[in-house]
Amino acid sequence: MIQTVITLGILVLFFLLNVFIAYKKGFNPLIWFLAGGILGFIAILLLPQAKKYRKTDLNEYYKRRKASNIVGLIIIAIGVTISVLFILKVM
Repeated sequence: MIQTVITLGILVLFFLLNVFIAYKKGFNPLIWFLAGGILGFIAILLLPQAKKYRKTDLNEYYKRRKASNIVGLIIIAIGVTISVLFILKVM
């Protein structure tokens, strides 16, 4: 029981860190919340910032923001696929 609570606490921490980092880098926080977990956390740390281009080069800002959000959506799709496969295997 206590291991489950600790594991959930760590996952919630990763989800919240993803939201914070996404906001700071200029990405969509909702997408990165849903892409939470260790894989999402590693991915968001490796992606280049978009926010620093917000005032100087809007095209570069939107390009980086879009690319990072696509990566987040792919991570969400992978997570959903793994979850569905796991559920089907358990049933």
